[in-house]
Amino acid sequence: MPDPNLKAAAEEIKGILRKYDIAALMTLQGPKSVEFVREVSPSWSCARLETGPQGIRIRVRAQRADFPSLAAQKECVEATVGMMMGFEHQARRDAEDMQNLISILAGHFQSISNVISEE
Repeated sequence: MPDPNLKAAAEEIKGILRKYDIAALMTLQGPKSVEFVREVSPSWSCARLETGPQGIRIRVRAQRADFPSLAAQKECVEATVGMMMGFEHQARRDAEDMQNLISILAGHFQSISNVISEE
């Protein structure tokens, strides 16, 4: 069941991201649910989130006709690629760190899971 506090926090964070014209991919975690914040469309990016049959995906569109100059197109594409590479780099580090931590935790318990038990 969605957590209204997480939903409210996500909306507040999205407002801050828009205010400062920045991108973010983040996970908000409550005791029983999770909320994702995905903002890849600040003014300097040519990436957009789209919802389709397979779920949410990121689309990058940088047609020459969408920009006032070749230099503006190049700058936007470079900023977008840099953003994606930064996200990928940090996601890889976070995944490695979490896997290491989960491995350590698994050594202290008979079993671990991300499913909430009603016991």
